[in-house]
Amino acid sequence: MALEGALVEDRAACYERMVRAQADFDAVMSALAEVRGRVREVRVEEEEVGFEWRLSGRVIPVVEDYRFLGVRLKNVKRARWSLRREEMLVKSKGAFWRAWGLGLDTEGWVSARGAKALWEMLVRSVLEYGAEVDSERWEEAEKLQVFAGRMCLGVGREVPNAVVLGELGWVSVQARREVLRLRYWGKIVREGRKDPDSPVWVMYQEGRRRMMEGRTRSKNEWCVETQRLLQEVGLGESWETEEVDDRGKWNARVRSMVMRREERRWRELMWGGGRNGMALTTLERYARIKTALRSEWFLGRSRVWVSRWVRMRGGVQGLEVVKGRRRTPQVRREERVCRFCEGGEVEDEEHFWMRCPGWSERRGELWRDIGAVDREVVRTVMFWDEERRLDWLMCGGNKKVSEVVLRGMVKWMFERKKCEVTMVVRPRAPSSHTPPLSPTTIITSYEEQVESAAQVVAALWIAVEEQTDMHI
Repeated sequence: MALEGALVEDRAACYERMVRAQADFDAVMSALAEVRGRVREVRVEEEEVGFEWRLSGRVIPVVEDYRFLGVRLKNVKRARWSLRREEMLVKSKGAFWRAWGLGLDTEGWVSARGAKALWEMLVRSVLEYGAEVDSERWEEAEKLQVFAGRMCLGVGREVPNAVVLGELGWVSVQARREVLRLRYWGKIVREGRKDPDSPVWVMYQEGRRRMMEGRTRSKNEWCVETQRLLQEVGLGESWETEEVDDRGKWNARVRSMVMRREERRWRELMWGGGRNGMALTTLERYARIKTALRSEWFLGRSRVWVSRWVRMRGGVQGLEVVKGRRRTPQVRREERVCRFCEGGEVEDEEHFWMRCPGWSERRGELWRDIGAVDREVVRTVMFWDEERRLDWLMCGGNKKVSEVVLRGMVKWMFERKKCEVTMVVRPRAPSSHTPPLSPTTIITSYEEQVESAAQVVAALWIAVEEQTDMHI
């Protein structure tokens, strides 16, 4: 009997200790929930030596920076996101070089579309982590995206940023981060109506109330920045009424409004934001043929073909009108004449593609190939003026016609490059005593040079064999 009584007392004591432990645990969890639900900025002055924060009897250290959910924050009034951005940039660059090894580089085995997918899956997702609370301008991320776009297309710095983003259909990193912020705001409003006691909804209402009363501490506060974004993209009424659609409709609406704003900015960049006046020359045609900010169909082709085609569409192909602009000292426009004919005209796009006599045979072959696919469209296009006809070659036609045009014009540019390599040095302006070099004569001289080089190699090989026989 005494043993049974002792066991009962032990069980009662264990149960009592378990109840007390559960109560202590609940108290700690409720305190943690209160700390997480209410964000307070703590600034410890120098004279407050010995000041301590305690939670359940334990001292909470005051630090300069801390990490929460993978995001490092700084305990200062300004630049509180600087540490986080530095860490995200290091991680994104590491992901970029891993994508580089998988084929993102200009000589990679994947197509431009595959390289674009590598960037979007491996690198862009790192840059967008935590964008719901931090969507300010991030110049380093913008530069990294443009650099990756050039690698995807296989082009250099001579191609303007507007062309790189336009061919890939990319908006700025800031725009995508703003989309994530506005989606998150819609989620807060939807879930807050279902659960008015949730910590996120209470904190949002407190920030909104302080903003309406004019008690905000900075223009970069979350509610202030969110209101500005909604008004900027045309959704200011949603902020006032706090009425949002269901998740799918709201996300699609936010994306469409932000994309509309980004297309407007992209067009402004083409027409007035070029470097050293580029928008007035190289981007003029591209602004006419590129009507929407979306990915192009030819990105699935060979990276070499894509690289040449993007340069041609962007107006930076290797014609004299472009080369003379970049020489030091710069060549005057009237002196950038064509070296393949004796007309003395400036070798610009219209001259080279439409009327240069030195390339009449190659031009006829291109139009015959197009006519073999769609004869009616050729009959219609031939009645247009040269500028409209060239614009159509750069963007018009159905998929089959566009494929023929891409291959024909890229091969044409390859042929011109080969002719330039084998061309003898001569004055750029044509003269009466120096006849122009036509592509036919240049190719013939190139074949003769190859044949003579082969003869020299054969003679050297015979001499080596004779010397070997003598030693044996």
